[in-house]
Amino acid sequence: MAETDINISVPFKSLISSVRRLGYEEKIELLDVIEEQLEEELLTRNPLIKQEIDEAGEAYNVGDYVTLDEYKARNKKRLS
Repeated sequence: MAETDINISVPFKSLISSVRRLGYEEKIELLDVIEEQLEEELLTRNPLIKQEIDEAGEAYNVGDYVTLDEYKARNKKRLS
């Protein structure tokens, strides 16, 4: 069966009311979707963030990074 998209208009207050009635697992799923959408929009709105993420990814791929444990070991005195 083919999927069909539909567009509906729901008042924001009604949407919030519906969200409040969701169960815990449904709220977690909704939060995941919202966070994903916000991240995509943030990258679209701020190219500098995307550039920094790309640079960090490149550094990771070539091994130019330290793990958190390594950082803590190197900076033990400063962190205590």
